[in-house]
This record gives sequence, C-alpha cells and structure tokens, in this order.
Amino acid sequence: MLAMHYQFTLPADYDMRIIRGRVAARGQSFEGMAGLVFKQFLLADVTAGAPSNRYAPVYVWASAGAAHDFLRGPLFAALSTAFGRPRVAIGLLNSLPGRAAVTTARALDRRIETPALLPSRTIASQTPPAATDTLAWDEPQDWNRVTMAFDPGPATPGERFEIAFLARGAEWERLP
Repeated sequence: MLAMHYQFTLPADYDMRIIRGRVAARGQSFEGMAGLVFKQFLLADVTAGAPSNRYAPVYVWASAGAAHDFLRGPLFAALSTAFGRPRVAIGLLNSLPGRAAVTTARALDRRIETPALLPSRTIASQTPPAATDTLAWDEPQDWNRVTMAFDPGPATPGERFEIAFLARGAEWERLP
C-alpha cells in the first residue's frame, strides 16, 4: 500500500465554505472507488485558528496502479483544472491505523522528519508510531519520514488539519 498527499494553500481571505461545498458535492464519488483504501478530505481554516487556508487530501491506495489510474482519471483532471496541478507526494507505508481510528478521527497532524541517515528497518523501528498513526517513508522524493497522527493531543507538533469527510474505498477492509 502507499499513501498520497497534495495540498493547495489558498488566500487568507478565501471563503473555505467553497471548499466545504466541493467536499460535500464530490466526497461520495470516492466511496467504493476501486483500488482506494480511504481518502480523508483535510482542511485548514484561518477562521478556526490555522496559520493558512489549505485543502490537503490524504489517500491510501492498495497499489501503485490504483493511484496511477486516479492521477490519470477525470476526478484528478477536474481538480487540476479548478486549482492547478499540485505536487503529489507519495509515500511507501510502514504502518497503518485500524479502521476504528480512521473512522472516528476528526483531526490529523502531519509531521515530517528528515533523518540524518537513509531510512532502514532499524531506523524506522527506533521510534515506532502510535497505534493510531500512519507512518510512511517519502522515499521517491525526499527521504522524509512522514507521520500522520489521528486525533492528536494539543501538544502534538505538526500541521493540524480538520478531517472534513472520510471516503471508504473498495479496499477499506484491508485496514486492520
């Protein structure tokens, strides 16, 4: 499995109700999608205390082929037409949370660390993620360790996002 993430930073005065409306209108399109484990529609809103307005979805795909099909398909083309083509980060998953953690989460923190050494099983296991976290190595791009913490506490460092909608793909049952 692999994780995929991209984000759009929007102007500080952007009406985030527009994004919420898009999520409400398009979220169901991802329910039962072939190859998709889940998609979280993530938002950061300055009116809720975020440092910037952002739309930043996270996907977990069952295979690289499924992710490729999405990136070459009509839903991603429509997004790219509306907001421009984003830089897409793809991470190789090292751990996944259970379905219960994903289903009940209302917020997500994304932490990015750049280790001094190249990643290995030893380095990855030195600081194991919590049972509710997803850990990915962003190997194809920057060799970053990316941790996505579901419903983090107030002291959790990272970029905080509201989970505006959760879509369960056809591969949802692959989660523990």
